[in-house]
Amino acid sequence: MNEKEKIGYIQATRLIDFEEHPFVVEENTAFIELMDSIAREGVLVPLIVRMHKEKQNYYEIISGHRRKKACLKLGIDKVPAIIRELDDDSAVLEMVDSNLQRENIKPSEKAYAYKMKLQALQNNAKVYGRFGQVDQKQKGDASEGINSRKELAKQLGLIDQDKFNFLWVTEFPEFEWSEEEERYVAMHHPFTMPMEEDLDKLESDPENVRTKAYDIVLNGVE
Repeated sequence: MNEKEKIGYIQATRLIDFEEHPFVVEENTAFIELMDSIAREGVLVPLIVRMHKEKQNYYEIISGHRRKKACLKLGIDKVPAIIRELDDDSAVLEMVDSNLQRENIKPSEKAYAYKMKLQALQNNAKVYGRFGQVDQKQKGDASEGINSRKELAKQLGLIDQDKFNFLWVTEFPEFEWSEEEERYVAMHHPFTMPMEEDLDKLESDPENVRTKAYDIVLNGVE
């Protein structure tokens, strides 16, 4: 246990579900078996929580939503929990990773969880390994989103190392909005030729102006 976490017993009524938690706690056969186990032996695996950002003396569950519900139904007042110091994005990453170990996850739940994880990776402008940071990217690096998606794909086993995938990319956007300059700037360079059918959008709708630029990508590399 490191300096940023501690373990103790917390009142089950002071545990709040993770915001936008994508995994539904169903009272199915597995849940009944969990209740039977807790009734006989107690909670063997502590919940993982963090201090709630708004409610004093309340905790947000990172991992353990099923155990909390089972304890409430059994009338168990206090549960063992590991309290960790986590920022929002780190909490999302740990919540998703810990819950993906469960069996019988619905495709819709898994898809929303992956979406949350990808957003957390991009928010931090970092590429995380399963248990920690493996590479640091400068904030605002245009490649950070690509690297985040590639790292997530690696963790999910979606990349076939023996396969070559080519992709033609066409009709690049001409402009992108610069938060720093508060105006539209050239996405690639200012000499890229707009498509003729989009010339009338240069002033009225610059965000949707396409160009005659193209590129080819092999396994995610230009």
